[in-house]
Formats: sequence, C-alpha cells, structure tokens
Amino acid sequence: MILVRFWGVFWIDASTSTTIERGYLDAARLCGAVENYELAKAFFDSMGHPYLFILDNADDIELDLNPYLPTGPGATTLITGRNDQIADYYATAGAKTLEELEMDDAIGLLHKASSIPVASLTGKKGDAEAVVRLLAQHALAVIQAGAYIKQRRCTFKEYHMKFLRQLEYLLRFRNRQASSTYGDVYATFEVSAQFLEKSKSVDQSYANALELLGVLAHLYFIGVPGALFTRAWEY
Repeated sequence: MILVRFWGVFWIDASTSTTIERGYLDAARLCGAVENYELAKAFFDSMGHPYLFILDNADDIELDLNPYLPTGPGATTLITGRNDQIADYYATAGAKTLEELEMDDAIGLLHKASSIPVASLTGKKGDAEAVVRLLAQHALAVIQAGAYIKQRRCTFKEYHMKFLRQLEYLLRFRNRQASSTYGDVYATFEVSAQFLEKSKSVDQSYANALELLGVLAHLYFIGVPGALFTRAWEY
C-alpha cells in the first residue's frame, strides 16, 4: 500500500464551467497566488508538490472536463458525479460506484445521529432497520432522521410512521416528473421543518432555526460561511 501525503487538497464545484473557474481562482488565492483563472490554471499545472483536486458534482455529461484537469507533475484528480458516463471518459485509475450504505453501517449511523446507544435497544433492531430501509440507506437522510429522533425523543417506530404520513403528503403534491432519487432526503427535511413550525411558539430557538433554514434556501450550496451558524447560535 502506497501512502501519499498531499501538500494541499482542493474542492472544486464542477457542476458548470463557471463554478470550476471560480474554484480554481479560490484555490489559487488560498495559496497566495494569482487573480484570474488562466494564471490560476497555469499555477497549478506548474506545481511540483503533490496535491489533490476534487472535482465535485460533475453531473453534466455535456461539459467537457478535459480543459479543466490539472496537468502538473504533482496533480492527482478525483471526480465525483451522479452520471455513470463520467467514468467512461475520465476514469484513468478506475472508478467506484457508491450507492446506499451497508445495512449495518446505516443502522449504526442512525443510532449515532439519534444518540441512542445500540445496547439500549436489544431486540428492537428491526425498528431501526425499517427506518433506514425507508430512507433507502442514504447517509444524509439517515442523519436527518437521527437528528429529528434525538430532538423529539421519539422511537424509531414512531418516526417510521410519521415519515410515512409525511411522505404520502409530499408525493401527493409533487409532479411525477419531479420525482428524484433524493426524494427521501427531501422528506426528512420536511418532517424536521414541520416540527420547527409547530414548536416555534414554545421556544424562540425553534423559530430562529426555521428562519435560518429559509435564509439557507437562498444561498448557493457551497461556500456558506461557518460564521453564519455561529452568529445564529450566539445571537
């Protein structure tokens, strides 16, 4: 096994050409380098230190990534995306398809997110398994479910029933064409938002959290400043 120590690891949003160029520029600025894309690309192409570029969200098969791949002697590139065809064009060192979590891993994640020790639920593994199966063993959905269970102190079985009721509501008002692999994730957020809405009159922190969700909905999905959450918590 070869252990590689990278001088730097840089995350680049590869959803569009514009976000890639902006990502290059942001990465170069972190290194105290140049102020335009062309020079930023040249900076990384000439770098001798081993570094990793992660081109994330490369879902658009029509977007040619070749002009954006770093060619420097120290460059290693990892591309992530939801389109399997990406591997046909860019997988020079192999590709890996990541789907749902293994059942035991998903159950363990649910227990961790809900702060419910596995040992305390002897004989009730089936309830946890039913929840993670309902969420298609999707990591983000499982974490959201665990957070809700921890906040409401409800059981896995109670969450399972509540989720089914909420999912039925969501599917009834959503166009079939708008269905998504991540619909389960959307439903877990909706369940949490519904709880905040009902509880905001009891505790101001719930109202603040609900308002913060509304603010986040208008922000781009990367580059959200961590200080936003700190200030929301403190003030």
